[in-house]
Amino acid sequence: MRLALRSMSILVGLCCVFAASASGQVARAVVALHADLLGLTAPAVGGLPAGWRVRAVRGFEAPSSQIVDSGGQRFFRIGGTKRAAWFVNELRMPLSAGTGTLNWTWRVPLAPVGASAQSSATDDAALRVFVVFERHARFARTPRALFYTLGVGESALVPASRGPMVSINAGRPDASRTWVDVSANPGRDYQRIWGGDAPRIVAVGVMQDTDQTMRAAIGDVLQLEWRKSDAPSP
Repeated sequence: MRLALRSMSILVGLCCVFAASASGQVARAVVALHADLLGLTAPAVGGLPAGWRVRAVRGFEAPSSQIVDSGGQRFFRIGGTKRAAWFVNELRMPLSAGTGTLNWTWRVPLAPVGASAQSSATDDAALRVFVVFERHARFARTPRALFYTLGVGESALVPASRGPMVSINAGRPDASRTWVDVSANPGRDYQRIWGGDAPRIVAVGVMQDTDQTMRAAIGDVLQLEWRKSDAPSP
């Protein structure tokens, strides 16, 4: 029952993210530039990057978050035990999924002991980078979302399912105590999982969940950006 409730809460969260992001988008143009989506250069607000919000998974408290300056670097840190939440950047201008890549740098100083994506009973992660797409059909109940997850014992970039939420393995947490650069192509991943052209991306974010293993986790994100396919690396 706890797993069912957790899935329902995540689906409700997807709907809330989409509803907030979709309002007022009619007059907005699609972003077609290199874009910093984390925004750590702006003043932080309540431990969150400017413009970000946190949504706790129903029945659980949100992990703590802070902007950390250490060793000449500034990064976003999330940590907690028996907690789960979305940290969301609801985009003021949506991204055209087929025009670029999502790039980020992350590390996991502490992975939840016993976590494994092989079983729903242990499917926790110190970090999941996610993207939320516009509804693919007028009467679709929820928007589709991709979760790029630090998992255990899976091949990279293999989807766990083909429902509205798909988890894609993006690395092993025990190999990520140092900074790791990741590049993903949400448009291509959408096409190979669901078929057809990907809708626009209306929200991006990071999730941490330790509500299955009940163990502690710490995850850091140094940068999160959108880069046009033909744009040079910064």
